[in-house]
This record gives sequence, C-alpha cells and structure tokens, in this order.
Amino acid sequence: MRSLSGTRRGFGSPARTQILLILLTTSLTSWGQSARTTSKELKALFKESEEKYGLTNLWIACNDDSSYFKSDTVRLFNHVNYYYHSDGCCKFIKWEFQRRLTITFNESRMCTEPPRATLFGLRKIKMTEDKGEIDLELSSSGQRADKFRVVGLSTKELWPGGHVSNVLTLKRLTK
Repeated sequence: MRSLSGTRRGFGSPARTQILLILLTTSLTSWGQSARTTSKELKALFKESEEKYGLTNLWIACNDDSSYFKSDTVRLFNHVNYYYHSDGCCKFIKWEFQRRLTITFNESRMCTEPPRATLFGLRKIKMTEDKGEIDLELSSSGQRADKFRVVGLSTKELWPGGHVSNVLTLKRLTK
C-alpha cells in the first residue's frame, strides 16, 4: 500500500509481520490464563470455612439429575446465597466444614416446602499436590468415595454490587 507521497506504508517486511502476529497471539492467549491455585491457598480457604460460621462456611454444588455424582466436572460455590442464584436448581450437594478437612456431606432440596435435607455422613478430605496439580480424595469410613483434581479457583459476583463467592472447579478422577 502506498501513500500519496509515494512511500510504502504498512508493517514492513514479511518477517516483521510474522513476528508481530506471533507476539500478539502469545500475549492474548497468556492474558486469559490465571495463576494456579496452591494447596496452601486451598487449605487456607477451607480453614476459613471451618472457622467462619455464616454466609461462607458451606461449599455448595447443584445436584439436579444427580449431576454432582454423574458429571466429570463439579463447581462448588462457598456462599449460602448460591441457593438463590443457581438458575432454577432445586437439589444441592453441600460440603459443610467441621474440623481439619472433615466435612458434613449432605443433599438439600430447596424447592420443597419446607426445604429438606438428606445427610450422607462425614467425609474426610485428603489433599495431595504433585507437580502443581492438586487432588482431593473424599473418604467415608476409610473407603474412598470420590476423587477430584482442582482445575480452577475463581470468584463470582452473585448479584451486581452484592455478595461474592469463591468457585472451586473440580474434575472427577476415575475410582
């Protein structure tokens, strides 16, 4: 492309154009990635859930159609107001932290009057970290119940200008 003065405008040589495209592509893909969660950060969040009774001591996942048990990916929210911001979900699995990575594991049905809950019992969480990957193994009475890999930890605003929840995304590992 030439301007009115006859000089060439643009990026210059093809090599320069390729370098520019490579820089743009790598910067855009790396911008979308977040830092990995460490087991230390996750333990601190779980400990806070254990100590802080109130809006954020529960970790809740939608369980309509038994999706908690059947899906390969589970998202847990640690704010009680997720019950009211879950896009029509009526059944929930709830992890309620008791002490030292021990949770009360139950299912709540919020669309019935009065709401009902089924207690599945206590679960121990064993957390391991290897090469930056964090695995959570839930066991009941010494038997492994579930095993997950942590694939993300983020935050989500439940209402504009309102409550914020941590969102723990887990990938189910085979038993």
